Amino acid sequence: MEKLTLTPHLNEIVVNNGAADGAVDVFSYTPDDTASRPLGSISIIGYRDTDSSNMGYMVSLIAALARREYYAQPGTPPREAFARTLRKANEVVEEFFRNGDVALSVGIVAVAGSTLMVSKLDKFKILLARDEQVIDVLGNVALFSKEHGEHRCFSSVIHGSIQPGDRILAFVPTRPVTARERTLKTWLMKMPHAEFAERVAKVGQEHATFATAMLHITISQDAEPAAQPSPQPRELLPETPVITPKVHPAPAPMQASMAWAPRQQQHIPDAAPAAPIARDIPRAIEPEPEMPRIISSEFALGIRRNLLSRWGDRIRFIRFDKRGKAVALGMATLLIAGGALGVRSFLFTNTEEQAAKQVLTDVSRDLELARSKTAQNEPSEARQILTRALSALAGIDHENSTATALQATIGTALDEIDNARVVSASLVAAPQANDPVPSLAAWASASQTIWVGGISSEGTTWAAAVRDGAMSTRVEFGALKADLLLGWRDGVAAIDLANRTIARSVGGVIKPYTIPTQEALQDAVEFADSIYVLTDTSILKITDLDTDKPVTKQWLTKNSELVTGAERIWVDGTLWTMGRGGELTTYYKGARTSQNAAPLAPSGAWRLIGSPDGLLSVAQGDARRLYLLDPKTAQLDHTLKIESDQPFVSLSVGPDYSTLLVAKDGRVWKVQ
Repeated sequence: MEKLTLTPHLNEIVVNNGAADGAVDVFSYTPDDTASRPLGSISIIGYRDTDSSNMGYMVSLIAALARREYYAQPGTPPREAFARTLRKANEVVEEFFRNGDVALSVGIVAVAGSTLMVSKLDKFKILLARDEQVIDVLGNVALFSKEHGEHRCFSSVIHGSIQPGDRILAFVPTRPVTARERTLKTWLMKMPHAEFAERVAKVGQEHATFATAMLHITISQDAEPAAQPSPQPRELLPETPVITPKVHPAPAPMQASMAWAPRQQQHIPDAAPAAPIARDIPRAIEPEPEMPRIISSEFALGIRRNLLSRWGDRIRFIRFDKRGKAVALGMATLLIAGGALGVRSFLFTNTEEQAAKQVLTDVSRDLELARSKTAQNEPSEARQILTRALSALAGIDHENSTATALQATIGTALDEIDNARVVSASLVAAPQANDPVPSLAAWASASQTIWVGGISSEGTTWAAAVRDGAMSTRVEFGALKADLLLGWRDGVAAIDLANRTIARSVGGVIKPYTIPTQEALQDAVEFADSIYVLTDTSILKITDLDTDKPVTKQWLTKNSELVTGAERIWVDGTLWTMGRGGELTTYYKGARTSQNAAPLAPSGAWRLIGSPDGLLSVAQGDARRLYLLDPKTAQLDHTLKIESDQPFVSLSVGPDYSTLLVAKDGRVWKVQ
């Protein structure tokens, strides 16, 4: 019998490694043993800017780490092994980016059986040729689903099924490669491995600046013999008669079979040579069976007594008179109560509680580390550690006394570092008894109106204008799951970043608009009747949104102008972006003009907002602080500490460059 299996055939293509535009690398690994075969192959494709750092070993380091972690536990399911690999890789990547500003793009691709798994750091692309069409794997949600994990840099796992005849091409979309992407798609559908590689190499010979590392995979279906039935144990085989020969030669030395676990196996020295046997002995000498050795850790003389057995002995000899019945009833009550407490402890110590305990342990460790950084006169590092710790505590129930105490301690430590000035927030709106709880807020300058909104219990998005401290009639956006609210004309616009959709309210009518891009959206801001959208690879500008035919175009003159890791955007004539590492970048007329590192690392709920005095405000919801930066140097000018008994889940710009803050309980505040 035969069984059909899918076999990936991998071909690495490297052209002009170390060219002026960047250095490229590709590493592919396959299982070394039969036990690891279900995990399939794993490949790492990387690109780094040659001018950004001298740490040229980074891609190879990630590759070596990925190989070690992916095949570390052969019995693990592929998806679990892949997720564990990303967690380990992120520990290295996070420290790497914290110590330097490097343009680095890495893609990790694993093929296990009929499953394709992909994760990326910054720019990466993977194409799948199937049924005379080419599919963008990272942008096709119908065939490939995305699972968000706990990873900070390799932020998600994209996985889906592959079929016989599929052709896959993975690469980093540098500018020279992107310019030839249409040609590459044509070659991918028609050419085998060798011819495809020759064509790409020819392009590299004709253009010295063309540098790329590609992984070309073809999937074939092969037949292999099915597993044969395993041999039966000797005890189950039919008995056969034993014929004793007339001449009995000396028996070979016997070796006792091992019946214990491998951890207890010991080296058994070779048996001494047998003594010669006299020829006049009429029968062969039968060796005496070896007595099994008793291992003290496995056997004990007598019966092991435990608590239950001792109680059982006592119950056996109880005289069931009035006193005996009372003793038996008391013992039964104790057993039932203890069992109930044990079951309760086992069942109700759920995953969330265990995760909360781990977070508290990590935060306590971070607090000690921050104190040591402060003692070493490194306030910036200490501030970054403390703000990340506050973000981690934001997800724990506010009734947890340990978390509350840690928040107070971290707040005190931040006050010492920031020398913050306390400011009071004014209440803008509070949900009434029958109102939904807001989680978003926005300011519409055209109508001078504050809007609040959120996700209803049915999973739909709603928004309402605030009139005299109360919410007016709600606007329903349907199945859209908004991440942002932006004031738009005399109404409001809701943005679903995951689905690349903007829905705006025009004259009471909801009009959705899908942004024509496959890039992952990070943030958006409104300026001068246009919406600027920050993606993971570029900046887009959307105009004519109040018409039936909005226009989306690239705002950057070159995609390479965008700094890696940008997550927030602010536009006020000049455009700024900022990432979690604190990199503040300035752009003007589609080009990057400056880049500086701020002495903080925002995390959790945070925004980049302008201020009336020309500074930039980094609003940190978990820390309940506004860090005011000089936009030219990114140096900290001063810090404002907001008086609040709970962190803020959403922040946005308000009237006159104020900051709108939405608390956990849905109350909306304003800080001027």
